[in-house]
Amino acid sequence: MGFLDRFRSANSQAANAPPRSTIRSDGYDQSQPAPAGNEALRHDLLRVVLRDTLQAYGIPADWITAQQIPVGSRTRGPGIHWRLQLRHWDARLVVHIPALEEVLVERVNDVDIWAPSWLRGVSWQFILPPGSDCPPMPVDGNWSAESGATKPPSRSGSA
Repeated sequence: MGFLDRFRSANSQAANAPPRSTIRSDGYDQSQPAPAGNEALRHDLLRVVLRDTLQAYGIPADWITAQQIPVGSRTRGPGIHWRLQLRHWDARLVVHIPALEEVLVERVNDVDIWAPSWLRGVSWQFILPPGSDCPPMPVDGNWSAESGATKPPSRSGSA
């Protein structure tokens, strides 16, 4: 039995629950808590989704790693915060981080209908080795010049 089969089997018990008030178009209620006892499967799901997505887009696996941080809430119960770690600088990849995050979350939600109840958030951490080829900070006033705003006064007080 493969990973996804085990995961779907674990969630199939929850699918037999009585009807609820807020039902998704495919028949599942996301307002209810996810079935308990699937923490190890959820960690595996996040690991596999990251690995498969990076492979599908041709991104080297060592460029992005992840941490799965357990979080809790009195009202929502236990969950996971997914911290993605950028470990290699490539300007092409940095521009597409929001789209990559969207694809990752969408794939998690496609596999586990309960993911919105336990995946509490996604964040990015830049862990670049010293001497990475990332560009330096631009000169003072660069951001306001691009947006058309006026340049802020100089720190030295002279105009």
